[in-house]
Amino acid sequence: MVGERTHHLEEANRSLEAFSHALSHDLKKPVRHMASYAEILEESLVAGDMASAKSYCRKIVSAGKLLQSQIDGLLRFSRLGRLGISPSRVAMADLVNECLVEVAASFQDRRFQAVGVETLPEVLVDPVLFREVWTNLIDNAFKYSRPQELMQLAFACTSTDSGWTLSLNDNGCGFDPVMQSHIFQMFGRANPDDVVSGDGIGLALCQRIVLAHGGRMWAESAPGEGSTFFLFLPLVAPGSIFGGL
Repeated sequence: MVGERTHHLEEANRSLEAFSHALSHDLKKPVRHMASYAEILEESLVAGDMASAKSYCRKIVSAGKLLQSQIDGLLRFSRLGRLGISPSRVAMADLVNECLVEVAASFQDRRFQAVGVETLPEVLVDPVLFREVWTNLIDNAFKYSRPQELMQLAFACTSTDSGWTLSLNDNGCGFDPVMQSHIFQMFGRANPDDVVSGDGIGLALCQRIVLAHGGRMWAESAPGEGSTFFLFLPLVAPGSIFGGL
């Protein structure tokens, strides 16, 4: 019990550090941009340059939407810690197929092929939270494989006496292996902001969900060679884990 409490305390401290970093650094960026754009907008209006004024109005709106997205992500991240999880038997293949349909609807101009979904097992997890996990992973695959004419997704599962390792491989742009730990940090991104849109919260949230189920999450990749994300889930998760995060 002492070990479990120590583990949860360490997790809580790490979450607090992530929030402190986000509030002191990452959230300042869009606010700083909005202030700068507003000053230039004022100057443009005074000068009667309406074309420039309209351009900076759009920039302010864009920065505001980014800030809202980051705040919403922080709220989702913090809410997870308060609500805990409610596990039930979930057919991962069915859940992933639902997530594929949902995400693909937002990328109607993209051609994709998904294989191996049928290999995914039935697992004891929180269905609502794992929908969040798969939606984030599939959405990232779509975003980071834009240069490809046909996006390819390969799902797989291996099992041992201790649990299942589920994986999703894509043929996207990949990332440098040195970014392995960074991408799972709050607001961590493997590529520059102007390459792929996003708030850098999704993978941090996914990892926290997987950890809450007694599992772990990691990735393997190389620039230009796609990425593979792995989720290990134990056959029997510790009962205390299901009480909360």
